Formats: sequence, C-alpha cells, structure tokens
Amino acid sequence: MKTILRFPLLLLALLLAARPAAAQATPEALAERYFATMRAGDWKANAALMHPEALQSFQSLLLPILEIDEEGEVARMLGVADNEAVKALAPAAFYERFLNGMMGQQAGLAAILGGSRAEIVGHVMEGDTAHIVYRLNMEVDGAPMSKVTVISAKRDGGVWRALLTGEMEGLAGMFRT
Repeated sequence: MKTILRFPLLLLALLLAARPAAAQATPEALAERYFATMRAGDWKANAALMHPEALQSFQSLLLPILEIDEEGEVARMLGVADNEAVKALAPAAFYERFLNGMMGQQAGLAAILGGSRAEIVGHVMEGDTAHIVYRLNMEVDGAPMSKVTVISAKRDGGVWRALLTGEMEGLAGMFRT
C-alpha cells in the first residue's frame, strides 16, 4: 500500500496537466485562479473550482484503493476514522483531503508547487468544453522545467470549472486494476 501512496511527482504533473464565481468569467480566469490555489496549497479553494462531475469522477476513480488498503492508510491520510468514513465523504471533501494528505506526505512537493508559474496562452473551444493552453514553469531539484500543456474546463451554473485530465483518469484506472 505504501507504494501506491508514493506517486507525488506523477500526481503533481497530472494535476497541473489537468476553480469563487466572479473570477471564472473566462476559461483563462479559471486557469489563473486554479494555479493560484495550487501554488498556495489551498485545496479547499481548488476543489471549489472543480466541475462537480470531475469531483465525483475523482472520488469514484480513487475509492477502489480502499479495497486493498487493509491497514487504513488512506483513512489516516484523509484524517478520518476508517474506510467507511472515507466512503461517506462528499466529493469536494474527498478531493481536498486527498490532496492535503498527499502534500503532507511529501514536503518537497509543496515547495515545487509554490514556486511554479503558469503562463496562460489562451483557449480553444470544442463543443461546450474549453481547452486552456498554458506553459508551466517550475524547478525540480534545482533544474528548471518548462512544458506547454492543456487543462480543460466546462461551464457549471454560468461559471467555468476545471475537469480532470485524461492522465488523471488513467492513473486512477491503474489503481482499480
């Protein structure tokens, strides 16, 4: 089980390659707020920026970990009593607690996130989904890294909210198997 919970750099990459209402009038504004909450480590605010369907999907994709977690590591990481309490968490609370737990286990990860910078390039529409292109700049072990990538967003109640990346869904699928 300890191996499963030790994927912080992969999680960081997937989250970054992946939301308060007035600040989300455009996909770019959503992306700016999303990255600001990640840099600050404010996972509650970050969860508020996620599309409700994405939060539900995140929880549904990761709950199968509990089937192999006989020692209750996930429950401890999330700060709840047991696996039943994990299952009872609302999707936004699960997301927030999961990311807080992951960051708490990996001190260097918060520093990497805190020092990261996202330069928003713009967005492209595909139906009702906006794909926001950005350049992520960060430093890992003193080495600068830069990558152009995309996060996607969809409107919810008139505001843009972030969606899960395909990579995150694939990672969670690996846990299920």
